[in-house]
Amino acid sequence: MKKILKQISNPKLPANVAVFQDHLALGLECFDLDWFDFRPHTCNNKEYGDGILFSQLKDVSEEFAAEFSIIVSNEGLHLPNKKILFFSN
Repeated sequence: MKKILKQISNPKLPANVAVFQDHLALGLECFDLDWFDFRPHTCNNKEYGDGILFSQLKDVSEEFAAEFSIIVSNEGLHLPNKKILFFSN
């Protein structure tokens, strides 16, 4: 049986962001986790442009989730400690 993999990314997001989001959602699905449990939403940063922000934790308070959030921009992953992990497709 062939499984159909759905894309969840917003087509208006930068290419690297959309690809990363789809890969992350697929990886979570492999472990029976739901991408939307990690509170993803689009964001815009003056320095990094359009991207997505999501929590590294699920089932926690909004304050705690915000403290451990990551921003994915076209440049890479922006971690809470202000460090960036660069990536490309």
